[in-house]
Amino acid sequence: MYPGTKEFEWKVESLTDGQMISRMAHENSARRKFDTSVFREAIAAAVEAHGKGLIPPKEMPIDPKTRTDTIRYAPTFSTEKPSVTDSVTHPYTMESFAKFLGFVKAESQKSTNSFIAAFGAEELIADGIMKESQIRGLSAERLSELVIAVRKQRDAARAEA
Repeated sequence: MYPGTKEFEWKVESLTDGQMISRMAHENSARRKFDTSVFREAIAAAVEAHGKGLIPPKEMPIDPKTRTDTIRYAPTFSTEKPSVTDSVTHPYTMESFAKFLGFVKAESQKSTNSFIAAFGAEELIADGIMKESQIRGLSAERLSELVIAVRKQRDAARAEA
């Protein structure tokens, strides 16, 4: 033993990439001054990891009763089913991600409003409709209002096209 050093007993666990992302999301939301960037960081990391096949389906199951139009395919936020030429698909839903990351209401196990707003923002950023600079520092309520307004504009533009 070296002088002046201390011994510690560390708990060492083997974790999957998905379990690590989930734990980091919980720690960050508990320790940081909370804002929606915590959700957005966790969502982006989980979508990317799921797209790479690093989160096994058993860690993020999709309810068999889920409407197929709500299923998305990582590494994107798109609900469009990948082409047949794509060898591997990584389906998920917003609800399965919220449960996986632990951002659900205790009584209903449904996504929290903050998670829904952050997920919507990430989706709109990924689609090139919004920019990070537009949402930096927004409260969950304000972000939710903005996401709803931008989606309405997007949907109206699609309907006209």
